[in-house]
Amino acid sequence: MADTLYQLRNGIATNKTFPSLYSTTFDKIVLNKETEVVEAKEFFAERSTNLGTYKEGEVHTALQTPIIGSDTDPVPMLVPTEGYNKTATLVTYYAGISITEDAVSMQKTNLVVSALTGLPDSAIALQTLACVDMFNRGATVHTSGDGDYIFDTTHAYPDARQGTYSNMAGSGSAFTTDSFFAAWLSLKKRKNSAGRANPQTPTAVYYPVDQQDDVSQVHNSSKYPSLSTNAEMDELFSAWRMVPGVQLSSTTAWFVIGNNAEKDKGLLLVWRIRPGYKNMTFTNPYILMGKSLKMSFDVKCLHSRNMYMNEGA
Repeated sequence: MADTLYQLRNGIATNKTFPSLYSTTFDKIVLNKETEVVEAKEFFAERSTNLGTYKEGEVHTALQTPIIGSDTDPVPMLVPTEGYNKTATLVTYYAGISITEDAVSMQKTNLVVSALTGLPDSAIALQTLACVDMFNRGATVHTSGDGDYIFDTTHAYPDARQGTYSNMAGSGSAFTTDSFFAAWLSLKKRKNSAGRANPQTPTAVYYPVDQQDDVSQVHNSSKYPSLSTNAEMDELFSAWRMVPGVQLSSTTAWFVIGNNAEKDKGLLLVWRIRPGYKNMTFTNPYILMGKSLKMSFDVKCLHSRNMYMNEGA
């Protein structure tokens, strides 16, 4: 007996067997979809909660340096700096599909396949749009824990005595060795909460597909593209991954992501309910099978210290 539609060749199928075949096929589709890459999701740290809201705050382990003293002096107590916090509101999303008797009897195969694959695809699309939007509107709408836009020129460090930093180019420029070096230098000059150097090493450049040629020329060249001296390129220009973004709304803006550990990433993807599917029942006898989707999540930015943006030109 066939277990899925893929295995059904010349076997006999009826309205009684189709629901099981469709349901099993759908489950296998969902399983395969779980390995699909969600654009920009790799730049987020994932969290889980059972609550409708989730608050995460920073507590920095970097303390001030020890102070000169003697055995008879009071021991100076060093206190970790509490950083910014951000609250995520977990919104719940629902969707469903159904397969009708007419769709089967009239052999509307494309309609059936589109429904079976489309529901998990819609869950992936929703995650993609939410993650990419933090980049698309990160300089105009979305804010980090300090209250500034994710990409801004005046971010404050958690310890106000350490001043501010910029994670955005002062003016837009095309992706070149010069503009990337400016991004690299910006990330290398980042500090921790105690004011000591906490350099970021670029691990990825996230860019619109329109910039593929420019980014590739820098990343894949062994010699400086703009020089006629055949000077060898420094490895800093290739020691990161090219990550083209098909959902980025700008055709010019590009982003550099630093090497913060998972627990220290600034972008958060918070789950209450990961995409889950259940069988649906209908009183209408002409609906053979149905599946429902439920998911609950939110995306936020706690801090921007491991990111850099150039609006491009």
